[in-house]
Amino acid sequence: MSGSWDTTVRVWDVATGACLHTLKEHTAVVNCVAVSASGITVVSAANDMTVRVWNVNVGSLVHTLRDQASFVCSVAIAPNGATFVTGSKDKRVHVYETQTGACRKVLLGHEDEVRAVTLSPDGSKIVSASCDKTVRVWNALTGKCERVLQEPTGHIHAVATMPHLVVSVSGFRQPTVTTFIEGASVYEKVADVREGLVVSAAITPDGSRFVSASNDGLIYLWDAVTGLHVTI
Repeated sequence: MSGSWDTTVRVWDVATGACLHTLKEHTAVVNCVAVSASGITVVSAANDMTVRVWNVNVGSLVHTLRDQASFVCSVAIAPNGATFVTGSKDKRVHVYETQTGACRKVLLGHEDEVRAVTLSPDGSKIVSASCDKTVRVWNALTGKCERVLQEPTGHIHAVATMPHLVVSVSGFRQPTVTTFIEGASVYEKVADVREGLVVSAAITPDGSRFVSASNDGLIYLWDAVTGLHVTI
């Protein structure tokens, strides 16, 4: 699954590399996409300030959501597929019902744009990361903010969560991996990108590795424990 500057969302066959569907409803750059665990539902968000829900089995549009005050930076689907979460430039986190497209909650508290969102493996927690240098942990059922974690370096590209553990990636030329256990920052590691600036990053579900993409045209794979570059 990919979202592009050409305003399309494309569905690819991993085995053959063939494009199965090209989804063309967005009218501006697509910022983010998320795929449900079932592989059937995709949520995309673009600079046209819409969030769109797709059925990729048939390549059809299910919902178009237009209630965002600004463009969405990140989207994540709950493990059970029943809800999805968006993080926006307007500092808000929205929780939606996947089936109906209804907005269930708006989570307020961040003081700058929300760059990354994710959910815990059991779906009980929402984790959001912001340019306000905080990572917030929310109760997915009540919408209450249960924890505010201070991120030392600011601009956060990615966040992942496991039981009792949150890992974030922040920084530009040197991405910093910060691990939080039970709310305390217990480990920070700077990974050295020698060329270019980091423009995005993603963390593996278990938090052991992360990938950064730079404007030098390269993608780097890192060990989140040691901060060392991993050669494939």
